[in-house]
Amino acid sequence: PDGRLLAAASGRRILLYHIDSRDLTAQFDCDRNIRDIAFSPDGRVLASADGAGRLALWDVAVSGESAVWNEPATVRALAVSPDGGTVASAAGYLRQGRMEDVAHITLRDRRTGAIRHRLEGHERAVSSVDYSPDGKLLASTGNDWTVRLWNPESGELLRVLYRHGRAGDRVVFSRDGTRLAAIFPGIVKVWDTGTWSLAGNLEVDPSESRWHSPGLEFGPEGRFLYSGGGDSRLRKWELASGKQVAVLDVHSNNVRDLRIDPDGRWLIS
Repeated sequence: PDGRLLAAASGRRILLYHIDSRDLTAQFDCDRNIRDIAFSPDGRVLASADGAGRLALWDVAVSGESAVWNEPATVRALAVSPDGGTVASAAGYLRQGRMEDVAHITLRDRRTGAIRHRLEGHERAVSSVDYSPDGKLLASTGNDWTVRLWNPESGELLRVLYRHGRAGDRVVFSRDGTRLAAIFPGIVKVWDTGTWSLAGNLEVDPSESRWHSPGLEFGPEGRFLYSGGGDSRLRKWELASGKQVAVLDVHSNNVRDLRIDPDGRWLIS
C-alpha cells in the first residue's frame, strides 16, 4: 500500500520484491496453487487464498504464517477492508463428484477468524470483490453475469447494479471512491457511485476478457482506467471521452493482473 513492496503469486509460491531495488525480500511457500493475494492497508499482513479453499495471513515483517482459515470451496478472490479489520473471500467451486458453483462471499474478522457475515445472492461462482475506499460498500461480480453491491457492516444486499450476457471478471473502485468499474467480455462498464448512473461504456476486444480476472485498475488521479487480458495487451482509457488512448504490446501471453503504485510511477503487470 505504501509503494515499497510488490507481492506476486506464481504457482505455490508468493514472492515479495522491493520495488526500487527490484530485490527479492521474502518468499512464502504454500501447499496449493495460489488464486489471489491482498495486502492489509498498513502493509504488515498479506492474505492469500488457494485452490483448496485455504486462506492464510502472512506477517510481512517476519516472513511467516500468522493465521490459517479454511473454506469449503475454491476461493477465487480476496479483499481486505480499508480499516484492516475484515477479510472478504469470494467462493468459487466445490467438487462433490462433479463441479458445483458455490456462490457466496465470506467476511471474516482478520484478528480472530470469526465469520461476521456470509453474503448470499449470487447464483453462480463469485470471481471478484472490492471494497470502496471508505469501507461502506463491497462490490462483487461473477459467473451469474451480475454486479452486486453489499453493505459489509450488515451483510445486506443493496442492489443488483447490472446484468450482462456473460460472466463478469473483475470489479474495482477508483481510489477516491467516485467510480466503480466492471469488466465483461467485450466491454468495461463504469458507474458514478454518487448516483449509480452509467458514466462510461468502454468497448473491449472480446479476446481481452476471455480469461478469469483480467487486469483492471484506475489511475491514481482518476482520469484514466487501465485494462489487460487475454490478447496480451495493456490498454489505457480516458474516462472523460471513453476513448482508448494507448496500447502496450509487451506480453507474450494473457495478462492476469495489473497494478499501479500509489504515486503513479509504475504500471506493473
